[in-house]
Amino acid sequence: MLACPPPRAAGETGLQPPPASPPTATAAEPFLPGPSPWRARPAPRSPPPRRPPPPAARGRAAPPGRPGARPAGPETSDTVAGVKPVEKGSTTQHTITIDGKQIAYTANAGTMVLRDADGKPNATVFYIPYPRDQEDGTRRPVTFFFNGGPGSASIWLDMGIMSPRHPNMGPNGHEPAPPYDLVDNPYSPLDVTDLGQIDAMMTGYSRPAPGVKPTEFTGGGNDIAMFGEFIRDYFDKYNRWQSPT
Repeated sequence: MLACPPPRAAGETGLQPPPASPPTATAAEPFLPGPSPWRARPAPRSPPPRRPPPPAARGRAAPPGRPGARPAGPETSDTVAGVKPVEKGSTTQHTITIDGKQIAYTANAGTMVLRDADGKPNATVFYIPYPRDQEDGTRRPVTFFFNGGPGSASIWLDMGIMSPRHPNMGPNGHEPAPPYDLVDNPYSPLDVTDLGQIDAMMTGYSRPAPGVKPTEFTGGGNDIAMFGEFIRDYFDKYNRWQSPT
């Protein structure tokens, strides 16, 4: 026996009504479209597996000869190998014209050995003094300039502002095309004061002695102490204690 559906009311067609349309935007509450109610959201994908870091990043030494090869183990400011304290230098003679006057000067690029309270060498400091020739060096002013460390070497102050020689820059200070040249710096203060560049510890060529921690010379207070010790030794070496500084 077959069961018959109940009779339809007037106006019924037997079809399901369509789903309600999404709300429309109004001036008071703008409509922000979201995910479609008629489509199922896909399951989230799992992230791809992470690759292991390269051998150098895991603390192992890179193969010899490869660029960036370094010793095994992490490097810190207290594990940097020291440099044997040795005083050496190179001296050259030059002339420059500043404010219409020709000035003869000497450039001394070298290292000075610092010593601890017991007189034992504990660091090497790189410096470049520029004294003017044919002047009474015992009374002529001397100006020291340096950056802080560890960070940027003092070469940027030396070659950018103070040195009697600096890079030949383009108009308005723009970098020119290579090759780069050194030219006289007409704005150097060498006409009124001798100059001395000092590299802070762990910048340029300034390094502690073997077995001495670099942190003994870095930081605000240690920076001041190191520069002060260097200037005192400089005055002793070049007999400049009477020079205004």
